Amino acid sequence: MRKNRLHHLGAVLLAACISSAQAVSWVHQNIAAHGGSPARVFLMGHSAGAIHVATYLAQEQFQRVPGSGVVGALMLSALYDFTPELMAREPINKAYYGEDAAQWAARSARQGLLRTRVPLWLAYGELDPSSFVSEAEAMNKALCEAGRCPVFTRFTGHSHMSEIFSINSDDRHVADSMLAFVKSR
Repeated sequence: MRKNRLHHLGAVLLAACISSAQAVSWVHQNIAAHGGSPARVFLMGHSAGAIHVATYLAQEQFQRVPGSGVVGALMLSALYDFTPELMAREPINKAYYGEDAAQWAARSARQGLLRTRVPLWLAYGELDPSSFVSEAEAMNKALCEAGRCPVFTRFTGHSHMSEIFSINSDDRHVADSMLAFVKSR
């Protein structure tokens, strides 16, 4: 299942978490009818969609299916820790996380991702905006320090959008890395 960039100005974090929970729940209830297995559900997101995936995994109170309902999560070019410094560089994220800086840490995915047992795949493009690069590197470092190193990849020559657009193209780097992660679970 793929969560696309669902960026609606004025949307709140709560709506994104509920949307993710509803999607996972629906897939679990209906995947067998389409030849799939509820024991093989992965979440994947890019940019804002990756932030939704990360936040869903981090906010257990929204998970309707036991154990998050997924066996792996793929996050391509996400932001994980919404600090005042990050919000100053990326103010559009206030549409999700609100204006109250006192709430940003609790709403960020970083701490919850350090607790989740779901295997993670994190990646970013070499030419991603600097906030996405530093967030990916910091999240990888924190996970490794917690003894939970994710599959972690930097895609050389890719920008924030070229990485996602490369899927199902002649450039197989991103798709092959994702597929290897899925097949390994």
